[in-house]
This record gives sequence, structure tokens and C-alpha cells, in this order.
Amino acid sequence: MAVIGCASYGFVYIQYTLEEEKLFMEQYCTEEEISAHIHCTAAKEIFGLIWTLTLSCSIIGDLLIKLFQDYFGFFAGRFVCGSLLTVGFATMGMYKTNPYLLFVGQILISLPAYRNLSQNISLGQIYMGENSSIATILFPGIWMFSLITFLVGKKFTDMEVMSLSSFLFLLAAFSLIVHVRSFFLLPKDLIPSPVPINYNLFQASIVGQCVIGKKYAASTQPEIKDKQIEDNNVSVREFFRMLASWRFLFMLFFNAIIWSRCATAMGHVNAWLDYAYYEDSLLCENDPGKACVVDDYKSEIIDVYGYLNCLHIVVPFMLVALLEGFKKCFSKDKAILLSYLTQMFISILHVFAITTIMMMKIPEGGGKGLPLLLVTLLQTVQPIFMTCPQIFVYTFYPRHLAPKVFIVINLFYLPITFIYPALYNFLLQGSVQDYRFSEVSYIFFGLCSLLLIIFPYFAYDAKKYCDEKERENIYKPFSE
Repeated sequence: MAVIGCASYGFVYIQYTLEEEKLFMEQYCTEEEISAHIHCTAAKEIFGLIWTLTLSCSIIGDLLIKLFQDYFGFFAGRFVCGSLLTVGFATMGMYKTNPYLLFVGQILISLPAYRNLSQNISLGQIYMGENSSIATILFPGIWMFSLITFLVGKKFTDMEVMSLSSFLFLLAAFSLIVHVRSFFLLPKDLIPSPVPINYNLFQASIVGQCVIGKKYAASTQPEIKDKQIEDNNVSVREFFRMLASWRFLFMLFFNAIIWSRCATAMGHVNAWLDYAYYEDSLLCENDPGKACVVDDYKSEIIDVYGYLNCLHIVVPFMLVALLEGFKKCFSKDKAILLSYLTQMFISILHVFAITTIMMMKIPEGGGKGLPLLLVTLLQTVQPIFMTCPQIFVYTFYPRHLAPKVFIVINLFYLPITFIYPALYNFLLQGSVQDYRFSEVSYIFFGLCSLLLIIFPYFAYDAKKYCDEKERENIYKPFSE
């Protein structure tokens, strides 16, 4: 599942191929533009809508599949995720018969994206035991590594190994492995919390329970204190009272701004390359006999952007090393907090750098240096930022409330995603040289500046909170 679970977020790679194929040109361009073989702005705006659906459906799907999983069991939730991937990839594979099938397929493979991550974190914490905090840092990076899936499809198309349609059908067939594994190595019911000692995934699976001939129950339960049992019974009013803090509001604001900048930058990369290389593209149009390297530049940069998904594996290990370094100097809880604050600060600086670059054009003959720096920053910040919500929730809230807090965070972020199509359409107004990257960048500059101003107080308040919890010893983050 880690190979294809987040494939939908790699849409930017096949978008390059789809724009080369002039997809949606016949549906949205004028007869004059079609006869001139011009891929009009109206057709390109559809890709912005598809990207928005990818982001919003992954949030909606996480909520719906979680409710289904809580009622029918862990296996049922995983089976739904795998089925959506299989049907979604197959539907996308038929996009040449009807371009709108790309919408349907992308929605289907987006729905299980976040739920795949949550399921893998739950399983990882079983395997890693006392090192569950490391699983929370590593798994988002491994999950985002699956963005490279669609890059493979682009490369196969470029090298004429197979068409994009054939590759999508191949992914649909490959996703069947998820179902086979679900029967053998995933629990039929929900994973108990806390996890029993000697919990066996095979015996808890459907096949395992058929083999042992009875419902699986782990033999030894860890000691559960009465206080913890009482804490599990939290009313809805008490739960929202726990969220009613400016600390939580700052985290929502931070999450919304950083992720919005990263998400829009990911969706705007192809348009920015057209904008940045406009001067060189103009020279090619004025001198058709001259060898033009701009198109090769764009394709190579998109490829490098995909190759840098490897950073989603490397960077989490660096974050773990940072955490272990803090643990040598501070208590476990304080080390986790310092690691979290460091990641937040680095994310803010990355977003400032990304926003600055996307305001700039590349001078004539400027090469590939600036775009390569942009895609490197984009791929570096994602694994750093993606672990921040997980660390925040498990640091400031009891573990058994974490799934509910995640739902609130995602529901807050959901309406923001519907702003993206309007932002993308605003960006593409006018000709290529007039794309409004500067105006969009000014907006994010202002929001990130506000984040940077508030951040020191948030850091002070978080440290104060951690000190109080250590003294009271009510519960310890990641230590339950």
C-alpha cells in the first residue's frame, strides 16, 4: 500500500503528459484554437480543478472510511481503500475514451489516501512497540514516497515503453496485492488500544481466525490504570473544550498556511515553468529553425522533481536523528517538543523561499538552476511539514483522542481546498508572461510573516505546557 497509497498526490507528473496530449482541448477550446492546435487556458484550468478534488476528496474520504472502519472493523476499512484504488486506476486508464473519466478515477484514488497513512501508522506502532514515536515520524515520509508512482508512468510514456493508459491499468492490477495481504496480515477487527502484549496480526486476521477456529484474543493485556479508563470517557462538550485554546488555533493556522502554500505550489509547477521560461520560449517561436531546449528543460525538471521523492525517505530519518539528539540532552517529552518546534520553524523558512522563487522569471539562457532549487525545496519541506500535525496531536492530547482531533483538523482544512480553483484561474489570467505569480506570492508572504511573528509566543507557551505536564505527570506524550 505504501507504493501506491498516495499516488494521487503525484498528479503533477502525469499532468505534464496530459498537457502534451492536449487533453480537454476539444471540450473547452474554440474551433480556431483547436485548428491551430493550441491548448487554451480554459482547458488548462481543468487540471487545477482536478488537483483541488484530489486534496478535498482525500480529506472527505478519510472521514467516511474511518466511520466505516470503526463500525465494521480494520479489515473492512482496508478492503474499501484497496477497492477504491483498483477501480480508480482502471477508470483513469480509460481517459482517452472520455476525458472526464480522469475526474472520476482521480477522485476514487484520492478518497483512501489519508486513511492509508493512518492505517499504516497504526500497524507500524504495533511492529515498533516502544519506538512508536519513530513510526509517527517515518511513515508520513514513506507514504509520500508513493508520489513517484505517476512519475514512472510519465517516464514509461516518454521512453515509449507503454502508454499512460496501459500504465494505469497495470497499477489497477498491481493494487490487487493489497487485497491478498489484507486477508493474511491485517486484523479483522479494530486494533485494541492499548495494544495487548504478544498481539499477533496473522491470528487476528480473517485467515488466521479461520485457522485457529475462533475469534482471536491476545492472552496478555498490559496493565491499565483506573485513571486512564476514566480519561477514555470524554464527552463531546469536554472534547471541544480541550480544543478551545489559542494553541490549537495557531496549529490550525500554521497547518492551513504551510500546506496551502505547498499544495498550490505543487499544483502550479507546470504553469510556473511556462511563466519562468517565457523569454526562452519566445525566442524559439521567433526562430523556428533554432534548436529549442526549453521543452527538454521542462520535462527534465519535472523528472527531477519526481526523483526527489526519495527525500521523503531520507528526510524522516534525519528528523529521527534530530529527535534522538535532543533526547540526549533533554527529557523524552521535551525532546519531542523541541523537535516539533524545529520542524515548524524550518517549514516556515522553506515556504518563504518557495514563495520568493515563484515570483521570479528566468532570464534568457538562465538554465535550470532556479527551477531545480524550487523543486528541491518543495520535496524537502513536505516530509518535514507532514509529520507536524501527528506530533502536535500526540504531544498535546491523550493518545485515545488523537483520531478525533485529526478529524477536526481535516474538517477545518476541507473548505480551504475549494479556494484553489479560483486561485488557479486567477493565476492564469492573460497571456503566459502576465501570469499572476507575484500577486499570489504577496498573499502568502503576508500570511507567513504573521506566522513568524506569532511563532515565538507559541514556542514559549508549548514549553510551559510541557513543563507543567512533566510536573503533574498526568500522561506523557508517546509514552503510554
